[in-house]
Amino acid sequence: MTGKKKKILLLVDWFTRGYKAGGPIQSSVNVAFALKEYYDIWVCTTDTDHGETVPYENIPSNQWINFQEEDIKVYYAKKATLDKKQIKEIIAQSGADYIYLNHLFSPLFVVYPLWLRYTGKVKTQVVLCPRGALYDSALAIKPLKKKIFINLFRLLGIPKRILLRAPCEEHIFPVSHSTANIPVSVTLTASIAPGPTPSRGAAPRRRSGAACRSSLTW
Repeated sequence: MTGKKKKILLLVDWFTRGYKAGGPIQSSVNVAFALKEYYDIWVCTTDTDHGETVPYENIPSNQWINFQEEDIKVYYAKKATLDKKQIKEIIAQSGADYIYLNHLFSPLFVVYPLWLRYTGKVKTQVVLCPRGALYDSALAIKPLKKKIFINLFRLLGIPKRILLRAPCEEHIFPVSHSTANIPVSVTLTASIAPGPTPSRGAAPRRRSGAACRSSLTW
C-alpha cells in the first residue's frame, strides 16, 4: 500500500492485556490487527481489567505506547481519573480520520463520543459497531434504560450522522430485526477469525478465509 494511511481511533473500555471482558476485547484486537495494514490504528482504553480496581502491571498509564512489535499504538487511560474531558482531549489530539466505537452502551467510550459528534464538537466520522448489544437477549438486561437510550438515539437522528456496521454477516439479521428496530447494513472488509481470549498481551489468532464483510450504507 502506498501513500499516507488514514488513522482510526478505536475507543473501547478494555483491550488486551485485559481478558475478563471476553468478547469485546477479542473483537477489538481482531479489528486492530485486521485493519493495521490499511490504516494507522490507535486504541484508547483503560489501564484496568473488567471488574478489577488495580491497574495492569508494567504498563504506563496516560501515554501512547507501541503495542508489542506491531504497528498499533495504545493509550491506557488511568481508569481512576478518566473523565469526559480527557476523552475529548484524546480524540482531538489523535487527529484521527475515523473514530471506531465497539459497543453501544458504554457511557465514556460510546455515548459521550456520539454526543460530541451529534453536537458538532467532533467532526471526525464515527463508525459504530454495536456488536451483540441490540440482540433481544442483551436488551432484556436493564431494559428500561436501554429502551430510553435507543429511543433518544433514533429521535435525535444519530444513525444518520454516523456509520453503523455489524461485525459479521450473521449479525445483520439479529440486529436488524431486534426490538430496537435500528436498521444496519454492512462497509469494512476484513479477514478475521475468532482467536483465543487475549491475556498477557497475546495477539489474536487469524486464519485466512474467515471473512467479515461489511458495507456501510444508509
